[in-house]
Amino acid sequence: MAALPIAAMAGTIALQDYQAIARASQERATLLDGQALAGYHAATASIIGSLQAFAPRISGGLCDATLADDLDEPDMALLTLNIDGAITCRIGASPPLPQRPLPWFEAVRGGAAEALGRFGTDGQTALAVRGVGGDVAVAVLPPSWLDQRVLPDRFGGKDAVWLLDADRRVIASHGAVVQALPDLVTMGSLIESAQLAVRAKSAKDRRYAYATTLLPGGWRLIAATSAQREHDQAMRELLVRLAELTVLVLAGLTAVVLGADVAFGNPLRRLSHAVRRWQGGAPFDPGDLAGAPDEVTQLARSFREATTGLRQRELELEQAKERQDLLVLEIHHRVKNNLQVIASLLNLQASRIRVPEAQAEFQAARDRVRALATLHRHLYADGELHTINMRSFLKELCGQLFQAMGEKEDARIRLLIEAPELRMSADQAVPLALIVTEAVTNSVRYAFPGGQSGQIAVILLDKGGELDLMISDNGVGIPAGQAETEAGTRDGIGLQLIRGFSRQLGATLTVEDEGRGTRYAVRLSRAAQPNARTPDTSSIGQDNAA
Repeated sequence: MAALPIAAMAGTIALQDYQAIARASQERATLLDGQALAGYHAATASIIGSLQAFAPRISGGLCDATLADDLDEPDMALLTLNIDGAITCRIGASPPLPQRPLPWFEAVRGGAAEALGRFGTDGQTALAVRGVGGDVAVAVLPPSWLDQRVLPDRFGGKDAVWLLDADRRVIASHGAVVQALPDLVTMGSLIESAQLAVRAKSAKDRRYAYATTLLPGGWRLIAATSAQREHDQAMRELLVRLAELTVLVLAGLTAVVLGADVAFGNPLRRLSHAVRRWQGGAPFDPGDLAGAPDEVTQLARSFREATTGLRQRELELEQAKERQDLLVLEIHHRVKNNLQVIASLLNLQASRIRVPEAQAEFQAARDRVRALATLHRHLYADGELHTINMRSFLKELCGQLFQAMGEKEDARIRLLIEAPELRMSADQAVPLALIVTEAVTNSVRYAFPGGQSGQIAVILLDKGGELDLMISDNGVGIPAGQAETEAGTRDGIGLQLIRGFSRQLGATLTVEDEGRGTRYAVRLSRAAQPNARTPDTSSIGQDNAA
């Protein structure tokens, strides 16, 4: 930033140098205009003197023919006009007299001592003075009279002078007219401008400096000199200064960037690397920040204090989580023990009952409680407090059911378990375990009467977002879980529980009696949250009462 004032000063100086070099051409144009004006006055004074000297000899109708021998100007003609504007005497070659009105003639007749104007359309100039006896003496000058009389030896090859009448028409010219002639816009701004000299482009797209002087009668003398060399030099000087300025600014900016990188960039990068290492588990250590700005060191100190506090809080949370996990494990363990006690009491009570139907109901209740106890044992035994491995759980649950009902898995009734290594939340596993308990119990009890043999299959399929649970047997095809009552055949408590737990899971249940076995199909979504409401078993008592 310190280089900016220096750069601004250097830029200002370069611009001033450019303007100074460019003004040199304007000063030269002003000097040229002054020289041209002096030459113009000298030339017109000489011509007026000649007219006044010859006026008596060409007035009053004398028209001394010997004047042609005495006239030193072969390209200049002398005329005498009477009061009516008719030519009374002509010395030398001149074009025909233009049609009236003639402004220069009227000006002299009106009392002017002298007047300048256009003579015809071929570029001649008329310089008129008062003659003898009210006549008007006129010198008709050729278009080249400026070249011959106005500083003919003082102009360079790229200088030019124009004489303009009051209507801004070029009367006479001198010098490099083609290259230097200004366009109409430049001509107008030059005449109307209050400046003595201006720089502009000519009609041929070249750079010139122009200066002008107002003459009597509204005429103007315009001088032009080439400004291309000064412009090119000034532009070169300006470009050199701008290049130096650019180098200076770039050097300053480079120094600023390097200094900022050393002062801020390196410490901030070390700080950033330390944060990334800390995110990966390493202690927060930005290293030595000696020489770094106070803001960076304060930021590092704040990070260190924050990470230390976060680490302490993480340790506290980890300890709290460990205590919570131990507590949950203990709860599952105690729930499992309590359920096993309840199952043992139910089993003991069932052994004392002599009525087969009542004894079967106690045994069914015992199996349901044992299923829940097995689930809780898996929750704390696997170390996963919220999910269960369904493959191992289903194998243990079904084997436990077979054992409770006095069956062996590969004896009279073969047991087939197919399930992936799938972990399911406890909320979904509880209703699913009870569904398996009811379905497998019904198949063992009713599907193979009279010592028949067969197979019970429990298959769990993972279809991405959905799970399919199928429990089937190839037994006699008795309507699964239905009971004979005085009111007819109705769904037993087992099927009612299966339907209730299916609703709790938000699953669809299909029960098929295939004539050669029974098949339960349950389809549920893995993302669905089970309904915590207790399954609707309000009709169980009515069925039993019936």
